[in-house]
Amino acid sequence: GWDDRASPARVESLRRNAQALFPEAGDYAAAATWAGLRPKTPDSVPIIGRSPFSNLLLDTGHGTLGWTMATGSARIVAALAAGREPEIDLHGLGLDRFD
Repeated sequence: GWDDRASPARVESLRRNAQALFPEAGDYAAAATWAGLRPKTPDSVPIIGRSPFSNLLLDTGHGTLGWTMATGSARIVAALAAGREPEIDLHGLGLDRFD
């Protein structure tokens, strides 16, 4: 049931916008298309924070908001990896909410 086909309309929209912003970035006519599956949690809220393993931090499940939330999520994970408290409260973002 996983559909990884690239929608021609969405591909064209992405190409058009990229070419408008970065006209010299490459040969847009020769670009290969692909689609990847974006992990999403059952409640549509990403999992960000510590895992049951001491050397594994989680930053996953953003679904379609992955790029939108990438820098903020990375800032949280960077703080945790450096042993600092993140700037936001992580209550409700952890894996433990599914227990």
